[in-house]
Formats: sequence, C-alpha cells, structure tokens
Amino acid sequence: MTIFSYFLWNVEQNWRLLADSSYNALISSETLWYTDVMRVLPTTSRKELFQWILSTAMLDQQGVDGGFMNFESLTMAESSLEVAFVNRGLRLMRSELEDVDAHGVKLGAQWVRDITIQGAYWPQKLAAWALINGHNASNEKGLLAYDGLAFFSASHLLNPKQASVGTYSNLIGSVPVDASVSASTAVANLSTVASSIMAIKQSNGVDPRNLRPEAIIAGPKLGIRLKQLMNSRIQDNTDFAPAIEALGVKKIIIAPELAGIESDTTYFVKTSAPGVNDGEMSAGIIYGEREPFSITYYTGTGGGTGVDAMLNRNNQLEWHCQGRNGLAYGHPFALVKCTAGA
Repeated sequence: MTIFSYFLWNVEQNWRLLADSSYNALISSETLWYTDVMRVLPTTSRKELFQWILSTAMLDQQGVDGGFMNFESLTMAESSLEVAFVNRGLRLMRSELEDVDAHGVKLGAQWVRDITIQGAYWPQKLAAWALINGHNASNEKGLLAYDGLAFFSASHLLNPKQASVGTYSNLIGSVPVDASVSASTAVANLSTVASSIMAIKQSNGVDPRNLRPEAIIAGPKLGIRLKQLMNSRIQDNTDFAPAIEALGVKKIIIAPELAGIESDTTYFVKTSAPGVNDGEMSAGIIYGEREPFSITYYTGTGGGTGVDAMLNRNNQLEWHCQGRNGLAYGHPFALVKCTAGA
C-alpha cells in the first residue's frame, strides 16, 4: 500500500511528517457521481439472481359482441451478480508505533483515513469500469446485459424472451459534440441522441417508454465543452442552453475517471421517464453489497493463537480493511453510450 506523505528535514535533524489530504477530494459531494448511474442493493448471498419483470401487458379490442379473450404470461429476464472479497492491509513494526522518534501513529492514522475514503470511493471506480467496458462482450469480468449481449449494443432485444418483438439501441454512433464540430452541429447531434432515446419502446414492442436524456456523463475535456454549450454563448453568439434543456438534459457530469477514453470523444447519457421511480432508472449498473468495508486492528497482544500470536512473535501490528461486493449490469435503456465514430 503506497501512502502518499511528505517528509521535511528540520534543523534538529528530526523527521517531521506532514500528511497529505488529497484523498478527501475523492468523496467530495462535487466529485461523487456514481449514484446517478448505479443502484446500490444489499445482498445476503455469494451469488444474487435477479429477475427483471418486463412490462408487456396490452389490451385487445375484441369487437362489439366480445366473447373472446387473449391471455398472456409475465415476462422476466434473468441476470446474476457474484460478490468477491475486496481488501488491503497495513503492517507496521511495533517500534515504529511506540518509539518517540518514529511516526507509526501518524502513518497508521493516515492509512486508516485513506483506506476508509477508498472504501467510500470503490463503487464509483466500479461504475467507471462498467461505463468504459460496457461495449465489450468479452470484458475481463464477463459481465453482459440480461439479453446476453454487451451492455452497450445496437441490437438489444425489447423482449429477451421474444426476439420478434424488435430491438433497440443504447449505442449511438456518429454524434460528436467535441471541438471538432461547431456548437450548432454539437447541439444537432445531441438532438439526434435525444430522438433516438425517445423512440425506444416498451417490452411489448408497441407502447413508448417515454424516455428522456436526463444527464450527460463525460471526461473532463468533453465535459467542459458540454458545460460551455449549456452555460455560455459560443462561436456565433447563439445561446444553446435552452435548446439543450428542451431535450430534457438537466446536468452535465464531469467524470475524471473517463479522461482520455476513446480520444475524449465518447459520452454517456442517463435516461429518465416521467412517473418512473428514480431508483429503477438508476439501475443501469448494479452494485451489490454483501459486507460493507470494515477495518480490524491486530496488536499482537490479544493472546491465544493465529494472527495475534504471529504478530506478537514478530513485534508487528496490522490493520485489515475488507468488504464483499459485486457488480452487474441492469436495464440497458437506463444508459446510452454515444460516440463520434460510426
């Protein structure tokens, strides 16, 4: 574990340690965005099976005499989430902690603080991974959408149990908004994205989902460009903010974790629908929490056997941070990937 600290050499030839607090910025309310795209669910098992109930119910008109009725069954798509241990530890010599001239207390406190922040930031690291790798059906975690396709795909099934119902796309190409195109072209491309999202149908293949683009997530370079489009007059002195807001976009999220991805030309859109619970619409990515992160401190003075016995013999102390959690993809229509290329 690398601990970012700075040491100064003073006139008395003693070490003076100054802690670095830069990790605090990882969990600032200004930098945490994963809750916009991820749904956090507690789990009580090593492998959680999800059954997504898809809305397919429809009424039929049977004529003035009636006497006939069509029956249908509920449609469900299945996916799973498997949790894994996530951990890291710190080991110090007892002399480092107890000797006056050593800085073990500060080192231990710094590590505990930093690893606690890492635990709070962990879901966002997974959310960024899910966005970056969602187009790859052969990703290292083996995660797919519940219809068996890569999460970002141009041919998702409206009804995974009935392919004939039709398809939709949450992977839209040829819609650049970076500085390679004019502001007017960028807004026109955002309109193309919005119209594609609005055209997505329900799982019955007939009724509209009434989706709207709610937020755009992008790396710093593209995110700043989008904020400029929303908040200022550019190029031909035209105010583009009303046009973008009319599409339903409420905010631009700048995610440093996406910096440099696909030459800083790719962005992601979170969708929403009137009257639909926001928790459900945040279910494009699922974070399953089996055990929250916790820290255990071993002093080697607890007696008995095992870890304490070994630490006592070696005059060492240990801190263990550990949790169990997992990642899965949810509704593909909840998130849309937009690229500059076809």
